Amino acid sequence: VTKIDNTGVAVWNNQTPLPQDGSIISNGANICVLGDGNLLVAGDLTYPNYNGRTCWSKIDVSGLPVHVNDKLATNFPNTLDFYHLDVYDVSPTSDGGAILCGLNLYSNVTTSPNRPGFIKVDGNGNYIWAKSFIAVPLEGYSPAQVIEETQDGEFIIGGWAGAAIPTVAGHAGWIIKADMIGGTTSWYVNFYRSYNNQPGLYAVEITDVLELSNGNFAVIGNQNIDQQGFLFLLGPQGNIIGHYFYTYPNDATKNIRFNSIIEKPNKNLAIIGANYDNPLNN
Repeated sequence: VTKIDNTGVAVWNNQTPLPQDGSIISNGANICVLGDGNLLVAGDLTYPNYNGRTCWSKIDVSGLPVHVNDKLATNFPNTLDFYHLDVYDVSPTSDGGAILCGLNLYSNVTTSPNRPGFIKVDGNGNYIWAKSFIAVPLEGYSPAQVIEETQDGEFIIGGWAGAAIPTVAGHAGWIIKADMIGGTTSWYVNFYRSYNNQPGLYAVEITDVLELSNGNFAVIGNQNIDQQGFLFLLGPQGNIIGHYFYTYPNDATKNIRFNSIIEKPNKNLAIIGANYDNPLNN
């Protein structure tokens, strides 16, 4: 973890301690500021003698460790042959803690589809609960890509579901709103589009979700069939109230991907993305 000042100069650089010596964080680019001003770093780690662990570390503002925690598969309810949670995002919560989201990895995807998973921790980094959802209409590889607390104290999650059957191509995007007590679903919305009227062929990936100041939600991502970036506006109950598709100017063949969205003080939206048509010319 590196802290930098507002001129880009490094203030400190420190390695986050892990629960097991020799462990490797394979996805640790997830960090948030907790209610007490300290930091929570979350990721998933592998180790030669373990089947994988989910790890999070609380560190203070000087980079020193305060609390280190990890969870094995047996710590999660109803996990079947659960492997570990591949962490994609971590977000602070109003109770001073944080919530992690990602992908529940299983050792056998044909019998136990990899489903979106979540972990709630308190302000001290202690584990509170874990939850897994079924991502419909497709299962097989279904990461929870982004998560944030909503104004009413629940949380909103966005992700996409990849088909478990190799011959069924594509992705279906989804949004879930759930409570903070135990992850009980309030509502969910699916985004998918058939290709040439063939059922089961989808190509929608959600990359970011933002609750707006008026209580609506902005959902962005990419739609690979027509290679467009998209923006959907949802009402407080998940109803679609508007949409926008962006095609690269003068060249509709380029693959556009929207990655992140913010609401500006004047209530306009700013979106950043990339042209993924050519890896050397994004």
